Amino acid sequence: MKEKKQLGIKYFGASDIGLVRTENQDSFGKFPKDDLNMYQSKGILFMVADGMGGHTGGKEASQTAVDVVGNEYFSFDSEIISSALLYSFKKANYKINQTSQDALQFRKKGTTCSALVIENDRAHIAHVGDSRIYKISDDSIVQFTNDHTEVGEMVRKKIITEEEAKNHPSKSILIRAMGIETDLEVDLIEDIFISSGDCFVLCSDGLSKVLPEEIKKIVLSNPEEEACKKLISLANDRGGNDNVTVLVIKIVDEHSNDNQIRQTPAVKKKNSWFSITVLLLMVILIAVFVLIFQKEITGLFSKKNITASDSNEIKQEIIPHDNPDALLTEANNLLSEGKLDSAMVLYNLILNQNPLHIGALNGREQVVQKYIRTGNDLLAVNKKDEALLNFKKAFTLDPNDKELNNKIMVIEKSFNKDLSKDDKTTRVNKDQQKKLPDDQTVTKDNNGKEIIFADFNLGNWERPGLSGSDFKDKGSGVVFLKTNKSKKIFYKQAMEDIDLNVDVSFDDHSNENAGVIIGYNKNENNGTENYYLFTLNSSRSYSLIKVNDDKKETIVTGKQIMDTGKKGFQIKLKCLGPWIMIYNDNKLLESYLGSDFIKGKFGFFADSNVEVEFSNLVINSAFEK
Repeated sequence: MKEKKQLGIKYFGASDIGLVRTENQDSFGKFPKDDLNMYQSKGILFMVADGMGGHTGGKEASQTAVDVVGNEYFSFDSEIISSALLYSFKKANYKINQTSQDALQFRKKGTTCSALVIENDRAHIAHVGDSRIYKISDDSIVQFTNDHTEVGEMVRKKIITEEEAKNHPSKSILIRAMGIETDLEVDLIEDIFISSGDCFVLCSDGLSKVLPEEIKKIVLSNPEEEACKKLISLANDRGGNDNVTVLVIKIVDEHSNDNQIRQTPAVKKKNSWFSITVLLLMVILIAVFVLIFQKEITGLFSKKNITASDSNEIKQEIIPHDNPDALLTEANNLLSEGKLDSAMVLYNLILNQNPLHIGALNGREQVVQKYIRTGNDLLAVNKKDEALLNFKKAFTLDPNDKELNNKIMVIEKSFNKDLSKDDKTTRVNKDQQKKLPDDQTVTKDNNGKEIIFADFNLGNWERPGLSGSDFKDKGSGVVFLKTNKSKKIFYKQAMEDIDLNVDVSFDDHSNENAGVIIGYNKNENNGTENYYLFTLNSSRSYSLIKVNDDKKETIVTGKQIMDTGKKGFQIKLKCLGPWIMIYNDNKLLESYLGSDFIKGKFGFFADSNVEVEFSNLVINSAFEK
């Protein structure tokens, strides 16, 4: 036993935010915290975790992974290392998954987690995600963990080479992470023999642009602290696009008292005949694989890329959304152009298919931060209305940000109840509407956005079950009259990605609901109806309801959306991909992020015994110009 105690551990760990991110979502740890005795019960545990899931969710997930695994591993009633690691990983997975159950569909928290245990003269690994664990020995470096990504799977199946994988557009798409599902598959590697001079490197994927050979050279040529700093510096020199975390562990002869920089050792000779045999077998297997799956492999790389040269064409490209790489490229382009709403539609579409897509999660986080920065800039020049709009958009995407929520509440309380007559509005000038030609050719609103629809010619509208006594055609609008039945009208053509603007005015004695229908679809075979219903009434309360045949789900509610002195509402519903944003007097009231794109007919409705007028209807494209 005393002979085994010849080995000791030198260790250093560090983490850096990088040059692009606004928050470091990596976490790392060593347990026990103040002990490097590798011969104690269950040894020493090292970990690195890389979180995902929005402004606060990613950091919380990665820190939870480190804390829970670190505690549960040592408290598990078994001396079997792999059993204790598996138990602790599953406990951490369960806790992260439970805390994200109430999050939005596209924002589930998750994290990678890679753990290394050094105990006696053996090392053990537990791993999920694309963080990595390398072992350096005899002037060689071996990656012990598999990247749980789509590209990593393609490499393992020899569909592409490791060289092709380095710059593959799908390299960030995870297929496994902690916290996403209720159960977790964990890679376990047991009984890795160690000896004096061996080194281990644990790192998040922020180090991915540093080659293994470069990692080996830096680690072998520097003390552990200096090696960490140089690796992080090199990652930042190559773009710094992600958080980067590095742990360097060196196995040393405990009795040599050697604190000198370790020199690169000579390479030991291997059994050459064995290496040649393995190499020949691999070549034969690859050749057979290519012959059998030649057609599938060719098809994999011959798929036509989706491109969109203008944001107005995106909706044509979204429909066959089977190419997340092309969607991500287009979303990033829109982000760089400042078209945040449009970019967010595409990021959410990608995340709807794969909630672990790191590129889309990163894009989503950048959108949130740009909304916040824009809001802060506007607030600095006292443009509270516009600042609040940006803060609320950010909060829709990151509802766990308490600081942002408090800022919104403070701004809302500071508003004067009397709206200024000089407030900016996107309403169309009355004169412009009167001059609008029948063929709807190129008319623009006050913000320069092209009007794509402005038609209250009821000859183009469906009026199911209505008679002449139920409504009045006013040319520029329609009035639903007080009769004993509910009323609906629909424009005949389905639309998507629109800003619907309309004035709504109630009779002074009407207390029932009226409002706007969007995304209306009817199954002609069984008559079922699906749509969203925005309701409001003269008492200034409103709701957004999702209707699926006879089932109604109230999504959001509110009240007092206008000044008591006003007799009408200026409503805008922005339907952009899966988003619905509700405005009154150009102020954002609510945002709702659904799971499906909102496409269908739009219309207006009124309950029985209510008189309400809808006028000045204008529809623009929801995409920014």
